[in-house]
Formats: sequence, C-alpha cells, structure tokens
Amino acid sequence: MRTLADCADAIAEIARLGHVALVVLEPDDDWKDALRVSGYGGELVSAMPLGMSRRLSCADPITEHWLARSNRGEPPHRVFVVMRDNSLLVNLTPGRAPRLEPGSST
Repeated sequence: MRTLADCADAIAEIARLGHVALVVLEPDDDWKDALRVSGYGGELVSAMPLGMSRRLSCADPITEHWLARSNRGEPPHRVFVVMRDNSLLVNLTPGRAPRLEPGSST
C-alpha cells in the first residue's frame, strides 16, 4: 500500500499553489462513486476538485472550516485522505509528523 510519504512531492506542489491535496488510497466502492460524482479524475494525488470541496464543506463545521482556511502555500498544508471507507483531514508541516485536524476524527 502507498503512504503519504510516497506522495510528498506531488502534495508539496499542490500545497505550494495553496490548494487542498486529495490523496486516494484504495477507496471502497461508496467512495469511488462519491469521488467520481465530485469530479475526481482517478489520480493517486491531485488538487481537490471544486465540486468535492463544495460537497464536503457541508459535511460538518470542522470540515467546513478546514476547507475554507487559506494557506497561501504556507504550512500546515491540507491533505484530504481517502482510504478504504474512511477519510482524514491531515495537516502537514515539513519536518514534523502529519497531524489530524483537531476534532476531525472520533
């Protein structure tokens, strides 16, 4: 299985442009359908499609705030990870371990 470390260069480029990176690792069928409807093109790493960002911003207040935050290419970089039937809001700062957005997981 691939890891975030395998995607570091692509994530860094997306983050440099101020976008949320989308990393998709072995999504289940429900996520595959949701991703397809949201404009995802099948890449391992991509900038999050606008349609997906709009849909997810309605999920809960934490996700809405996380997506609305403007980084302007500065850390922490935002990475939305889809893995199997789960999703994670990950904040990446170079030289530090990845961190989940506070309050975003149970």
